[in-house]
Amino acid sequence: MITPALGLLDITVEPRVLADNRWGRLFALAYTQPTTVAFGIADNTALMITTDGATVVGDNVVVGLDLRLATLALGSNQAFVIANGLLDVFAPGDALWSLPE
Repeated sequence: MITPALGLLDITVEPRVLADNRWGRLFALAYTQPTTVAFGIADNTALMITTDGATVVGDNVVVGLDLRLATLALGSNQAFVIANGLLDVFAPGDALWSLPE
């Protein structure tokens, strides 16, 4: 089930994507909400969001799945077909985005 949070950011989040093997949920989240970037946050990791931007903190990674410019379809077996999606992995200390100074 997808539930809205506070609505402060136009993103979607899937927690514990590595520890609980939630890759299918991350892709389903991105596919059903293609106008926003879906982030999979690993265990012992956080996405620290400040007025300056967002940074990965903790012991593991954050995965970003961006389908905003992708071509989406359903296969004959109802599987997701995704062309030109962007999948990126951010390590601890990496900035996901930052505001210009």
